[in-house]
Amino acid sequence: MAGGSGQVHAMECPPPGPYLLAGGLEASNLLERMQAVPRRALLNLRGFDAASRLEAAPGSKDLEKVRAFVARAHDLLKG
Repeated sequence: MAGGSGQVHAMECPPPGPYLLAGGLEASNLLERMQAVPRRALLNLRGFDAASRLEAAPGSKDLEKVRAFVARAHDLLKG
């Protein structure tokens, strides 16, 4: 099965409850995407969802991209 669509949510209108940040995510853009989220909405951020940007080929994950993404996500969530 292929990855996601890469579409991003309009963060001017963040979800009202717990959510996962998703849409075209990879290690290199996580910080930028988090900075686009209003401060009040960061309180409900529970994690990240990534799919196609971490693939080596459709439906096949690139292990190095996954490792880099997970490491970056951990760093940002504990910071």
